[in-house]
Amino acid sequence: MLGLMVLMLAVAMIGAPVYYFLRGLEGQTHMRLIGMIGMLAGPLLLTIAVSLLVAVAERLRRR
Repeated sequence: MLGLMVLMLAVAMIGAPVYYFLRGLEGQTHMRLIGMIGMLAGPLLLTIAVSLLVAVAERLRRR
């Protein structure tokens, strides 16, 4: 179950910046900036989110 949650989180955090970046390529240039920032900050945010999710899951498992 934890693996599925991590997979869904990763797909969501990867999909959002790609969406904005592709919308920026269609002519909405302000969306390209949002997409680039998301792509650059995405791996760091994904690492933090997965770490927090695993820590919470371990804490709940110990109860």
